[in-house]
Amino acid sequence: MAQDAHELVRKVLKSEALKKSANLRKLLLYLEKHMRDEITADDIWEEVFEETEAETDGQRVRELAFRLRSALKDIAADSGNEEFLRMPDADEMQEDGKKGFRLLIGHRRQKRVTELFWKPHSMSDNVRLIYAEPIFYYDIISLGYFRYLDTDPETTRNDLAVKELEIRHGDELKKIFGDKLVERLRPTRVYMGIGDAQSLERLSGWFEKRALIKPTKTASDRVSGLQGSCPILIGSERTNVIIKSFLKSEDGQKFCYRSSPERIGHVDIRGATDQERKGMTGYDVFEKDGITLFGQAATISQVRDRPAVVTRMRMPGTKGTVTMVSSDSTVAIREVVFALTDDNITEGFVEASGWGPKDIPAEFEMLLSVRIAPAHFEHEGSIPKLIGTRSY
Repeated sequence: MAQDAHELVRKVLKSEALKKSANLRKLLLYLEKHMRDEITADDIWEEVFEETEAETDGQRVRELAFRLRSALKDIAADSGNEEFLRMPDADEMQEDGKKGFRLLIGHRRQKRVTELFWKPHSMSDNVRLIYAEPIFYYDIISLGYFRYLDTDPETTRNDLAVKELEIRHGDELKKIFGDKLVERLRPTRVYMGIGDAQSLERLSGWFEKRALIKPTKTASDRVSGLQGSCPILIGSERTNVIIKSFLKSEDGQKFCYRSSPERIGHVDIRGATDQERKGMTGYDVFEKDGITLFGQAATISQVRDRPAVVTRMRMPGTKGTVTMVSSDSTVAIREVVFALTDDNITEGFVEASGWGPKDIPAEFEMLLSVRIAPAHFEHEGSIPKLIGTRSY
């Protein structure tokens, strides 16, 4: 340990924090020489300040010790090395029952894999969780709500939202409502998926406990001022307008896993690889114009496998990072979020992707599948299966 301390002291002595203070340098060297001793204020007064007065000026000693302790903390934080020098403060000395000033070698706790996975967000003091509130149509006559999974207008303006509904499902709705859709229906955002809500709670709890950050939560249709933040988006390209906007941007064009505009619960893959095709064995797979459509149809009594996509990209126009967890199934979103805040599962994903824990790409996408129980147990999901990953 003495040799390790000597090397660390030599590095600290070269730092800018100690270059201009002879007393800080002398105190550091004195503490190194007496690492096994209990150094008193009198010792520092006589050996470092070289004062011979019988009465020690304790305030001057405490100030010098405080300055060295603070300098060592700053140096350790800036270096990021696994080992660093530190001085225990009064509270720590009281807890361990050892008196006096002393120099110790600290060992940085090895970060867990989820901490490395979410590091781009943890480094920000402005983490925003942005969720979707899909549009439901309220019938003022029957007092009921309904929605179609393939219809989620970007606006609650009555005429525009109902017009989109008519374009997609006009014939079948006229059998129920006749020609009075605009008069009877009111588009509104009143619900969010239970899986989305549980995902928000899980992410909030993880960041508060593991990163000491309290994220803010905002619905996607009410977001403003994203510049300077590191948002995490949940929903789908159909329901979360921010996800849709980012993936349509110039920076988002490179990503190859996208929600299928043609089939609910399916994902389009551009240029599917042999490895990805192998992972899709047993699922419904369709090929068209270089696009592979991946998903699985099922009856109400069967288990269903729902694809989900995790996309990480740089915030367009800024230095920030955005991570998106997207699926047409809120249960699938929940299971993916739970997996990516679980160290063991995340470690498996990272290893299967061929990344090292400390080499997670700055931009990537992950294609996963979540098995969901039949309709009467549809709130139950399984640990996601990793189908493929791409990095940029």
